[in-house]
Order: sequence, then structure tokens, then C-alpha cells
Amino acid sequence: MSAGAVSWTINGVTVAYGETYTFYVGADITLVPVYDTLQVDEILPCVSIISVGQSSTSTGLIKGVFLATRDIPSGFTHIGSGFIYGRAKYITSSVTLEDVDSSTVKSLATSTSSLQFSLSYGLSAQTGSIAAKAYLIYMNNSTGESFTIYLDPEIYTYA
Repeated sequence: MSAGAVSWTINGVTVAYGETYTFYVGADITLVPVYDTLQVDEILPCVSIISVGQSSTSTGLIKGVFLATRDIPSGFTHIGSGFIYGRAKYITSSVTLEDVDSSTVKSLATSTSSLQFSLSYGLSAQTGSIAAKAYLIYMNNSTGESFTIYLDPEIYTYA
């Protein structure tokens, strides 16, 4: 909580609005409160991948872990969010949900009401690069229009 804050940023990207932002720490981040006045038309739903890391399973398999956060300000309705993911060569900036084929391009919709959501994904070969891009689908309550935000892919490369 930071009295007077109007939004919060991580790496210069808005991740939430208001004086309070609650989150789980999944990586070393710098969270910055912003005190500038925002115009009503600047307060829009947002989504951001805030960290890319790794975890290992009990069998020693290493997985890339992508942690994202979203914020839906008043006046908007959350419709859906999640990740599009796969091998890095298939997950480009232009890939959308329409490209999901469950083979080379996969998707995972979040089923949580939490503002943070994550994807843990690995390759059995434990080599190469994987990528994920977060998406957010929301509706503007005053117009009834729906919008989808797609982030650029974030990449995890096996060492």
C-alpha cells in the first residue's frame, strides 16, 4: 500500500491501479508506485509477465516458469486470460489464440480469480528454448465491446 498511488509499474509497465497492489513474489522485481494523475481514458485493463524463471520436478525435469499479473479496473469485465506457449520458434509476436493447434502452439486459460497466474512448462529433451505470451480478454462495460491484449513472447532457454 502506498497512500496517494494511482498505479503500479514493474519495469516501466503498468501492472495495477489504485493505492494497493497485492501480489505473490515469484522473482526479484522492482515494484514502483506511480503518483501522477491519470485521465479516465488512460485507465485500461492490463496484463504483464513479471518474471521468467525455472523450477524442477521431483524427477529432475526442469521447467520454465512464467508468472503474469493482470488488473481489471472498474468499468470493465474480465472475460478470460492465460498463456499461449510452446517452443520459442513457434511463439512469435503475431501468434494469437486463433493459431492454437494444441501441438506446436498451445494455450492455457487461467481458472483462478487471482490477479496473478502462472505457467510451468518444460521440454523432455531439456534443450532449446520455450516461450510464452500472456493474453487478456476483457469487455468495456459502457460500450459492450470486447478486446484482447497479447503480450510479446518471453523466452526461457535451457542452459
